[in-house]
Amino acid sequence: MLSLLHPPTLGLIVTTLLITLAALMLFVLKTRTTYSGFGCWTIGFFLLAACFMVSVLRLYLPEAPTVLVSNILGIASLCFLYDGVAGFYLQKKPRPHYLNWGLAVLVIAAQAVNLYLGGDVNTRVIWFNAFQFFIALRVFWRFYRYASGRQKSASVLLLVAFLGIAATSLWRILAMLSAPSMTDLLRQDAGYRLLILISSMLVILLAFSFLLLTHTRIEEELDDARAKAEHAARIDPLTGLWNRRHFESEALREIARASRYGQPISLVLFDIDHFKRVNDRYGHLTGDEVLQQIAGVMRDSVRVSDLACRWGGEEFAVLMPVDLGEAVQVAEKLREAIGQHDFALIGKLSISGGCAQWLAGEDLTCWSKRADSALYRAKAGGRNRVEFESA
Repeated sequence: MLSLLHPPTLGLIVTTLLITLAALMLFVLKTRTTYSGFGCWTIGFFLLAACFMVSVLRLYLPEAPTVLVSNILGIASLCFLYDGVAGFYLQKKPRPHYLNWGLAVLVIAAQAVNLYLGGDVNTRVIWFNAFQFFIALRVFWRFYRYASGRQKSASVLLLVAFLGIAATSLWRILAMLSAPSMTDLLRQDAGYRLLILISSMLVILLAFSFLLLTHTRIEEELDDARAKAEHAARIDPLTGLWNRRHFESEALREIARASRYGQPISLVLFDIDHFKRVNDRYGHLTGDEVLQQIAGVMRDSVRVSDLACRWGGEEFAVLMPVDLGEAVQVAEKLREAIGQHDFALIGKLSISGGCAQWLAGEDLTCWSKRADSALYRAKAGGRNRVEFESA
């Protein structure tokens, strides 16, 4: 069956396929977001296409130069493909891997000597495929650990393609070792026809995996950017605490949980006593520094399970999964910590706080109003104190 296939025609088909894939990758490189290594992959595909084209032309051109040129192109394409894979996974600017390129020079030199001395085709095929086997296995051995996360599927496809290249190379080496000495690869080697068919499938798989890897990384970066944007939208830019929007959404979630399981939750609202005087006397930049330092004291004073936010202006809030008594203790601890803190240029400051435990059936607005009423009483009662609403 394979003997019926015309090698030049098969070579022309694969060449056309490779040029099409290389042109597609060049289009993506020039018009779409790509990453380190993609340019090497594109060059590798163009070199591979040229390799197949020159191999077909050896029927019509002097044999020795075309054989040597096709080997040079094929070996160089393998080196570029490896450099591209390394650049992509290591996320560094691609650079020549001297071991690969050094071996490539030796193999090409051996091929040239073989041609000059009139050596057999078998030896040249063995040397070429031995180098191809080395590159394919090196890709697998060095980068199989990167087949994880969202890029796992694309990486597995890439590794399968290179394992296929390694298996094909090993088959060709074993076949040449047992085959009679040949002088014309295209006419005498029936396995060459099968090689062309296998190669066409492997290059399609390679190109697909390269494009899929690029697409997957773009998706990852978009998801990361979206997550960062969503996170930034919930953070107060001045203090680094959660903002009121995030606080209220978390409070609603805690209310739903408390309704379902009967767990206590408490809210503490507090503001800085006489903060307007700070802005009037020292300026708003100093006032901003005070707010930032208050936020730092809050982070050091509340527990991991507590949610602290900037409520607005000089007001702050803390959501705690505890009952009222424990919430008052935490609020007192926070008041004392801020009272003992030495603020640059200003000295000492104090805060007033109001606590309220959530009541069954109560919405967030009513709950926060009760905490605000307790805060108002603390300020009316002389400031630097914590009041609470029991019911």
